[in-house]
Order: sequence, then C-alpha cells, then structure tokens
Amino acid sequence: MAATTADASAAMGHIPQPVGAEKKGSCSDHGFCSEEEQNKAYMAVLQRLKSEGVLKALRPDSRGMLRINVPFAGKFAERDLLMAFLRTEVLNRRSDIRFIHILVTDIQDFFSEKTDPVVRDPHIFISYLVQDGTVPLPPAQLLLGMHPDCSSRFLTDFGIPYRRYYYLWQRILHQTAMSCTQVAVFCNLWLEEAIEVQNVTRHAGMMSSAPLKNELYYGQTVTSPLTANKRDRKPFHYIVIADRAPFQVVPKIVTSDEDYTGPYHNFWTLAEERTREAGPPFQRAWVALARARLATGAKRDAYRNVQEALSLNADIYLGPSLSVLAAQGYSETHKWPLVIKHAEAALALRPSDAETLILLLRALISNKEGKSAKAQETVRLLMQADRSRSISLLREVAESSGSAADKHYWLSEALAGARAGGSPPQRQLLRDLAEASFVLDRREDALKLFEEAFYHPEGLADEDTAKSLAQMYLRNQRSKEAMEIYRVALQSFPGSYGLVRGYGQLLLKDNRTAEAIGAISRGAKLAPALEASSLHLLLAELHQDLGQTSEALIAWEAAATLNPDSLAAWRGLVAAARQDVPLQLRALRRLALLEPGNAEWHAQLAATKLATTHASGDAEASKEVEADLDRALRLCPSNALALEQKAG
Repeated sequence: MAATTADASAAMGHIPQPVGAEKKGSCSDHGFCSEEEQNKAYMAVLQRLKSEGVLKALRPDSRGMLRINVPFAGKFAERDLLMAFLRTEVLNRRSDIRFIHILVTDIQDFFSEKTDPVVRDPHIFISYLVQDGTVPLPPAQLLLGMHPDCSSRFLTDFGIPYRRYYYLWQRILHQTAMSCTQVAVFCNLWLEEAIEVQNVTRHAGMMSSAPLKNELYYGQTVTSPLTANKRDRKPFHYIVIADRAPFQVVPKIVTSDEDYTGPYHNFWTLAEERTREAGPPFQRAWVALARARLATGAKRDAYRNVQEALSLNADIYLGPSLSVLAAQGYSETHKWPLVIKHAEAALALRPSDAETLILLLRALISNKEGKSAKAQETVRLLMQADRSRSISLLREVAESSGSAADKHYWLSEALAGARAGGSPPQRQLLRDLAEASFVLDRREDALKLFEEAFYHPEGLADEDTAKSLAQMYLRNQRSKEAMEIYRVALQSFPGSYGLVRGYGQLLLKDNRTAEAIGAISRGAKLAPALEASSLHLLLAELHQDLGQTSEALIAWEAAATLNPDSLAAWRGLVAAARQDVPLQLRALRRLALLEPGNAEWHAQLAATKLATTHASGDAEASKEVEADLDRALRLCPSNALALEQKAG
C-alpha cells in the first residue's frame, strides 16, 4: 500500500498501514504471479503505449529533456525494463529528446534495497524521493502510475475507515494527474480500480481512455465490474491512458471487446447520481450542487448541473452567479435568446455588473437587436458601470460590423459615451468615426472630426491624421488651410514622404518652385532610406521638368543608391546619364538584374558596351556584347536595337 499519509492512516482503524520495504513488494513478491509473468505483463503495457502513439506524441522541453513521474512506485521493480525500453524506443528514435529524467516517489523508502541498474545509460537520470502522495509532484510530460492501491467506491459501504481510505486515494490520484502536462498512464490489478482512475483523470481536466485490458489476459479474465476474484487479480491488468489538450492520443485509441466501455460512477459523480435519482421534486439539489462546484472553481461541472436543473424547470431561480454562468454557457453555443434571458435575470439582482451588461449587449447585437431600445438602455447602464470598457466594446463591435452604416452607428455611440464622461475622446476614436463618416459621404461631419483629432489636447496629431485633414481641406477647395496643416505637421514629421509630397505639390501649384525644391530636399535628408529614395525621385522629375539636367542626374543617382531595387530610379538614371557612359553602364547592368526578362535592357547594354569596345579593341568585351545581344534576341527576336547591332 503506497502514498498514504500517517494522519489519514491512523484514522482508518483496521485498514492496513504502510509497511516496510521488506513487505512492500511487487506482484510476484506477493505470490500471485511469477517474476517472468510480471515482466511479460509490463512489457505488454509498454508495447501498448508504443502502438497507441504515446511515444510519438510526447514533446520534450526546450533543452530536449523528457521528464517522467513514477508515483507510488513501491520497489520500482520494473526499472531495468523501462530503461531499456526508453533507450530503444525513445532515445534511439527521437533526435529531439536528448535526456530523460525519471522521478520515482513513494511514502516510504521502499526502493533503498534496489541494486544498481544492469546497464547504466548516460542519458537517463533517475531520482528517488520519499514523499506523501498528497504533496504535489513537479510537472512532467509523462506520468507512469503503475501501482495505485486506490480501492473502489463500492467499498465505501463497509464503514468509515474504508470510506476515508477511498477518499484519500481520490485526492492522491487527482494530485498526481494534475502534475502531468501531456500524457498519463495508470495500471491496476482490478477493473474497478481502473474505472476509478479513469474518472479522476477526467476530473483533473484530461481526456481519458476506457480501461484497456492487457492483451496477455484476453479470454482469461472477466471484463465486467464487481466480478473480480483471485483469477482476475493480474499484474498490470488494466491500462488507463489520459492526455491533455492539445495532445490527441486518446481519441485515436480503438477499443476491443476485451476493454471496458460501460457506465460507472465514482466519488466525483456520486453527488450527481443521487441528485438525479431524487427526480423533479428535488430540482433545487441541482442548483445547490452547481453552487458548490462554482465555489470550488469547477465551472464546467457547475454549468452542467445548471442545465440539469433547467431541464426540470426552465424558470427555476438560479441567483445572480449561476444566471451569469448559464448566460456564458449559452453564449458559447450561440443560443442568444437564452443568453438574454439569463443575463437579464442576473441584472435584475445586480443591475450594475459590467460583465453581465457586456454579455447582454453582445447577445442583443448577435440576435439582431443591437439598435433596439433594450440595447440602448444596456449601453447607458454599461457606460455608468464602466465607461472605458463600454467604449472599447462599442469600438470592437464597430470594427466587426458588416456594413458602413452599422460601423458609423456604433462609433457614434462610443463617441457620445466618451463625451458624456467629461474628458476629451480618444484621438483614434475621432479619426475612426471621421473615416466612417467620409465613407457615408458625410463630409462636413468628417471634416469636423478630423479637425478635432488634429487639434487634440494630447498634442500634435500623427501624420496620418494630418494627411487626412489636409486632403479634406483640398476636397473643399481650401488649399491654404491644407498647406498650413502640412507645414505644421512637417515640423514634427520632417521626413514623412506623404507630408513632404503633399506640401511640395501645393507649393508647386502656387508657383513657389524654389520653396518646393527646398522642402523636398530637406525631407529627403531626414527620411528613412526608402522614403528618401522616393523623395529624390520627386526632385529628379522636378529638376528635369525645369531643364536642370545636372541636378536631375544627381537626384536620380541618389534615389538609386538609397533604394537599389527601385526600377524607376535606375530607369531615370539610364535616361539622364547619356553623357556619362560608366554611370549609364552601371544603371543598365542593374536593370538587367532587376528585370532579366526585359530584352530592351540587354540590347541597350550591348549597344553601350559596343561603343566603348570599338574604341578599345577589347576582344573579351566584344564577347560580352555578343552575349548580351543573343540574350536580348532570345527574349524578343524582333527587338530593333539588337537586330541593328547584329547587322552592323
């Protein structure tokens, strides 16, 4: 008997107490199987784990360490078999698992007489710890609970000592299962004990398999509860595998006729069973059970109990907390009328609860009642209860709206709530509503909102708000105001491509060319590389239009240098550098790399090289020219420039 506490054991009366290592033996030590039979049964368990994909599902930590907890281990008689199996099936097959640490525990030092392993493995470490089973274990990816002496619920009818022992083991099993982060495996002598383990792992938040019979005993033992006898007491008789999300070992297990898939209730479900047996007159018992479970944090179990109560009486009084729980549960299944019903029942008792008001408003919107009087009243109450959360919720609803009109409606509600709070509304809210107003062609409203956002008390607006406001002024033929917005904004964002471009264009339109060139030049010096390249392109085009070829060439070269992948920059440089052959060759080579499928660049490159080749008489250069011409003609057999060079 393992993993029991001294205090609990003392209270058990005639229940056998934990014994010393000389008596805490394996199944073979107790004489109901040979050591060979025991080892065969254990190896069958390990092979079942392999075949069910447990070993493939396990994931080590970031250092490649796989941790295994072995609680209530007794003498840990299976140690050497386990080590050999882990070496062959895990370490030799999984490159991501570099080390394995096994923590072996029990309430007494039953393992001190254990000799050293037959074969030591430098990648497998074993630690032994004397520890009470009710004390939490450290987290481990794999749990191997091979010897839980957990009794069964049916023995609780034999008196208080049996009951205490049973409940104590329920705690031990639950504590043990909670330490497992991925996959847990338990083995039991009896089917009844395996069913207990199955139910406890489910209560611990895991998905559990049916009790799986060890294949060595197929056709030998009876697969039915409460039929156990000495013939049915077998080492590693039944296996229970449990996993935690997102691991998917259990759903893939295919049970056989020898496995047990029948019904059974244990300690965790006993209260439900008795309540169910009580019938409709005791429907309040379901509510009481739900409250008790909610108090312990078991929300899903509590919700299930609430559903049982509601199935007996749809209008039963649940109280505020369970009404909220019911509303939340129905929200997950999108049963909006029921969410509304139970949220309103909770608000009748707690009218200022922000969480419930949010739940109700979401349900009303989802139920196509978002613009109803009830929804408007809910918004008003939510603003009073928690204004900032209310505004955030309304903005969230606006963003997920399916139409521009709905988005405008919810943003307007949010802005009205923000103004009612006495503090200036957030700049982003003003801007979002301005954009929504513009989409609906409410331009005057949009302009006022953009102005309010730009001149916000928080300080100077961001560049996007500045650009939007300037564009609104331009649409209203108010170019002077737009120019002023650009000028002010550029003081804070002097390298903004959009602001510099807009400001420069307005200056040019106002015949202030020198100022435009100055503004764009200043922006190009301060902007990041890519934006600076774009501004130099503007300067190059401007200088070119003004006939300032030298300045244009400098600008084209600067644009290409700042952004070597800019086709526009290199194209402009090719055209501007006709008098500078080395620079033109550089530009053409770059264009041929950027657009290798463009025959024109290869043809021009060949023509430019040819002009220098005739002068130098370089034979190697002549070969390059021929290669460029051949490439151009392969891409475009009718390329006039390439054909002309070939003919010449």
